[in-house]
Amino acid sequence: MAKIETEAMQTWSTKINSLNDEALDILSTLENNINELNNYWDGNSSNNFITATKTITTKAKDYHTNMKKMSDLLIETTNRMNNQ
Repeated sequence: MAKIETEAMQTWSTKINSLNDEALDILSTLENNINELNNYWDGNSSNNFITATKTITTKAKDYHTNMKKMSDLLIETTNRMNNQ
């Protein structure tokens, strides 16, 4: 079985994890900014908008968190395959 280039996989994983971390930070900032609207915007429109945004950001955060897990598993699998 051919060896997978571990260094290339590590580089890829580092870059992917960095992008996912950045996305998670942006989503958290967006969520915080949207929550600030509660202080300035009253009524159902505010609540509906905030609820919808939280739903979107939660799903996006879940996606990026899962992508980080997949990246880690790919590195782990690569290392196992190379050690066989």
